[in-house]
Amino acid sequence: MVFKLNKLKNKQLPLLHHFKTKELLEKTPLNIDKISSMVFFKAQLFVPKELINNTFKLINNQCIVGYYIGMSEYRKLYNCEFYMPSKLDWLIEPHQKVNWMSQINFTPHLEAEINQSRSPLCWIKNEQNILKKIFIVFWKA
Repeated sequence: MVFKLNKLKNKQLPLLHHFKTKELLEKTPLNIDKISSMVFFKAQLFVPKELINNTFKLINNQCIVGYYIGMSEYRKLYNCEFYMPSKLDWLIEPHQKVNWMSQINFTPHLEAEINQSRSPLCWIKNEQNILKKIFIVFWKA
């Protein structure tokens, strides 16, 4: 994350003041002196399961899209189905048209990730067909 922020601060944002950028902007009806660089971070935030209904003062609460649990909480889930999307699909909303797995069949895939100190994003479908995004984290029991 620090690398990305440094790149943004030191390389991308200064492009507005680069001489080639100024040359291009001078050919437009835009007032160069009134243009500034800004950053808008859109995020998907995950909170501990026990805090999912809380409101937080320092963040945009609309960005909370799910929660995280450890393996002990995962093992307490019953009558649910699971799916582990590829990292490229982490931003999409969970949907029905995937190969859902029972907890018995899903657990070996999950344990392989956890044993490599990875915390996979998972979709979970309960008995009422309600879909949620959760992280199952390796660092929490």
